[in-house]
Amino acid sequence: MEEKHHIIKSSAGLGFLTLISRILGLIRDMTWAAFLGTKLAGDAFVIAFTIPNLFRALLGEGALNGAFVPIFTKELTKKGKKEAFHIANLTATALFLILAGIIFIVLIILFILEKFYADNMTAILTIELTKIMIPYVGYVCLTGLMMGMLNSLRQFIIPGLSPIILNLVFIISIFTFIPVLFGSTTIEKAFGLSVSVIVAGTTQFFLQFFTLKKYDFTLKPAFGFNNPAVKKIFLLALPIILAHSITQITFLIGRLLCMALGEGAASYLYYSTRLVSLPFGIFSVSIATVMLPLMSKYNALKKFEDTKKTFINALRIILFISIPATVGLLILGDSIIQLLFERKEFTPLSTLETYYTLIFLSLGLSSICAVKIVITAYHSLQDTKTPVKIGLISLVINIILNLILMWPLKQGGLALASSISSLFYFTALLKLFEKKLGKLNYASIFEAVKLSLLFALIMGLVCYLIKIQLMNFFIRDDIIARLTIVFGPCLAGIVTVILLAHIFKVKELNYIYQIFLKRLAR
Repeated sequence: MEEKHHIIKSSAGLGFLTLISRILGLIRDMTWAAFLGTKLAGDAFVIAFTIPNLFRALLGEGALNGAFVPIFTKELTKKGKKEAFHIANLTATALFLILAGIIFIVLIILFILEKFYADNMTAILTIELTKIMIPYVGYVCLTGLMMGMLNSLRQFIIPGLSPIILNLVFIISIFTFIPVLFGSTTIEKAFGLSVSVIVAGTTQFFLQFFTLKKYDFTLKPAFGFNNPAVKKIFLLALPIILAHSITQITFLIGRLLCMALGEGAASYLYYSTRLVSLPFGIFSVSIATVMLPLMSKYNALKKFEDTKKTFINALRIILFISIPATVGLLILGDSIIQLLFERKEFTPLSTLETYYTLIFLSLGLSSICAVKIVITAYHSLQDTKTPVKIGLISLVINIILNLILMWPLKQGGLALASSISSLFYFTALLKLFEKKLGKLNYASIFEAVKLSLLFALIMGLVCYLIKIQLMNFFIRDDIIARLTIVFGPCLAGIVTVILLAHIFKVKELNYIYQIFLKRLAR
């Protein structure tokens, strides 16, 4: 019971910070568009930022949190802080040397490409901006390692602030020092925004650094890479990098196939994915981040029954959240899209097509969220290979389904293929996980699914009826009408689920409710 309360309580705070980060990320994207446009400067900046952002996803967050945290937690639990911090410094030193090599190679490639594309303005500007931003790779990857350390020390708030700081620095810099120091043309602004990437990375780094100093940790060079723990971290990290690469390949294939479907398909898929990623990022990532060090600790102590209980509790929580969220997207998706995106070039037809895509994509929301929980459980057992193997099979299934479904259903077929393949990914991983730790309490999982479905259907009916009434009430289509049509049913839906949770005495939602009340009371 204690670990369930810990997961929910920590995830509530982390989920709130993730929500703020996602909102700021949306504002950041809107500001970028207005600031740079979609021509030379805008295209060059987005492409240039792809390289450091890719390393952030592969090394700064994914691989290190999945491979480093279980080993670090084991050392912390069995040998204490001194040995664990030594392992951290060894890992940081090795990572720094690897990153220095990567940055050097990238710079050489950029200088070579500069000679080949001397007459291409977009390519030249992209190369120049990449040169400015490439040091961000070093900052963000070392920041990711320190965030993993803080998570193992059960400090989740400061790491949760990191992406918020990134987005805030971007937004603030656009309205403050960039126009003054760099100029008013879009190209000058692009250079200024590239510098702000480095400023943001430096700020993120020192926030984690000074927080760790409170735990008596000093970041310093350390050598001895033959250390078994360090070798195991990098051996575990390689499959995780491959796993993240599979995800990137899946997205890339989807984008390429969209080109065959004609104009607009890629955009519809992109915007619908943004909406689905919101509940995933807020809840699933937050819960997985909290449960990884906890399960790693139980595994280090060989308390495997506690590991299974923690896993089942986390899975129940995410199902209770994601199933109503799915129904909410199905009922209110068109209104949400209209509120967020429908203006200027984003027409009512764009809203209709994006919502059509969202319907198919949202069907896989629970599976996508649950996959994150199961993969995290594997990582806590220091098994990074199984998710990669099943991920490759899932990728093949996704490609086959894409080719079958894309012609009759257009971009909706690509979304449906993603939902089906994610369901396969989840069920296959769950079955294999049971073989590793013994029989799981499926009755508890099915109970969560049944109650959550019941709550979601009732909530969906309430949301639909209120939405119809509000649409009939408002004569004009303005921002007040759009806000009310989205937030009115949303609020009613949340209240409905909370009331049902109290009636059925569902502990998962009850805990979440109590925790948020306590936060509001402070």
